[in-house]
Amino acid sequence: MTLAMAGSVSAFEDPKTWAQLLYNEHRVGRPQPVITAIDPELDMAEAYRIQAHFVALASSGEAPAGFKAGLTSPVARYRFRVNRPLAGVLFAAGRRKASAEVVRAEYPGLRIECELGFTLAQAVDLPLADTTELAALLGSVAPVVELPIVNFDAGAPPRAVDLAAGNVGSALYIVGRTFSIGDPGHLDEEFVQLYHDGKVIDRGKATNVMGGQLDALLWLVNHTVARGITIQPGQLLLTGAMGGMVPAEPGRYRAEFRSGGIIPFTVR
Repeated sequence: MTLAMAGSVSAFEDPKTWAQLLYNEHRVGRPQPVITAIDPELDMAEAYRIQAHFVALASSGEAPAGFKAGLTSPVARYRFRVNRPLAGVLFAAGRRKASAEVVRAEYPGLRIECELGFTLAQAVDLPLADTTELAALLGSVAPVVELPIVNFDAGAPPRAVDLAAGNVGSALYIVGRTFSIGDPGHLDEEFVQLYHDGKVIDRGKATNVMGGQLDALLWLVNHTVARGITIQPGQLLLTGAMGGMVPAEPGRYRAEFRSGGIIPFTVR
């Protein structure tokens, strides 16, 4: 469905209406409408209101499995002409086990990112002062392969607000085994290589994410609670891609992390 078919801007002033349009296309695998093609004045606050309604529809009201940061690298933010990261919600239905087989045709626009995922040891509902306070609340850390969807209508290029409204492409994710946090400062020594049919196709390091993992995690936590959401113990918090965003092509994949974590999966 193109926005030319969607009607006038006045018909879509309510964020619930935009969210319903996005959801209608999402659930049948059609490209996400580029909202800014019809409403170029859409701002980030309104985009997150649309996201909240979209998530409620897509999750059938189920509690979030976690939250994800996006555009955490300078290159990604430059591409979308924005000076801050974005955040989205992880769905419980999107979690897959290691060695999972993903059918690409069911997820048009599927991408692959290698990340770290954290949990907190206690609920947080107020902003944290700094990474020192955050480090004291860490529960666990694990390697993660995220498989987001980037699939927009042809025509006007999407802007960062379009990404935010559509929940930053949140779709699937595979969580590896947790590893010891130890000194939180050592998290930034993490490194990952992604293999496709035995060949390295992407590399990344922890410091590619906002300069450091705890900095990215602090931003995500504070952004989330500022929206009136309480982060619960055990909810997964993804800090963003350590390397690139790789198109998902058919074949066997293997993400190898410096910490020893290995996540194999197949795309067909």
